[in-house]
Amino acid sequence: MSAALVFGCGGVGRKCRGYLEKRGLDVIAFVDNDKHKWGTFFDGIGVISPAEILSLEYQQIAIGNYKAAESIKQQLLNLGVEERKIVVPFVPKKVFKNDSILPKANLGEEQESELTRWYKRLGVKLADVDFFKKLQDLKVVLREYNIPLSEVCVVSGAVLQVLGLRESKPFDDIDIIMSSPYRELYGKGLVIVSETCEMHPQNEYDVSDDEIIEDADMHFVFNGVKFMNPHILCKHLKKSGIREETRILEKFLLTRTQL
Repeated sequence: MSAALVFGCGGVGRKCRGYLEKRGLDVIAFVDNDKHKWGTFFDGIGVISPAEILSLEYQQIAIGNYKAAESIKQQLLNLGVEERKIVVPFVPKKVFKNDSILPKANLGEEQESELTRWYKRLGVKLADVDFFKKLQDLKVVLREYNIPLSEVCVVSGAVLQVLGLRESKPFDDIDIIMSSPYRELYGKGLVIVSETCEMHPQNEYDVSDDEIIEDADMHFVFNGVKFMNPHILCKHLKKSGIREETRILEKFLLTRTQL
């Protein structure tokens, strides 16, 4: 089996791995510009620096970061990677305005859950201005697209941010999932919601998207927005081989009141 690489450790990078493997290629490494990821594992495969590409034999390298695809491609060319080996398998869809008449739930009607009370008891003091700006942008965009907040839940890295475990980085998105009636309008794959928000592929967690959104035990509410139960996220991170974030979240949950 011929070898391949994936540039980018994230949801799109994971999809690129599947894309390459379906074509008979064996992904031998993930590549990332974040030096904190070098020497770690993502999706069970080692993460290397861009400079290490030069020492490897491979047939293709897939770019798993659509926002920076052009700059990453130029970076690879500057390193001496042959252009014929570079592929960009996924270009996500964009959310369009929803003119359909769908039932609208009201987040205010949801009784405060034990999980939300747990979050409040933590007393997390957030001073991440960039995170709050992106969260506000999400609210504005959803309102423009006629999508109720109650039909959406924030997942992935933003959950770590709202728990005070990680600061927002310039290229970080707020990742969301959406309930089935709305999700059907946009398809099951990765969807661009705005410049700072993406919708994850449908049902990629052990619990269905609808359960996470509808079951008060599966999410907590902060600033009027639902956030995934951190235990679900922790299990997903561990399963995906994202060791550092798994370690941070596991330690946090062990030292806090049980959910």
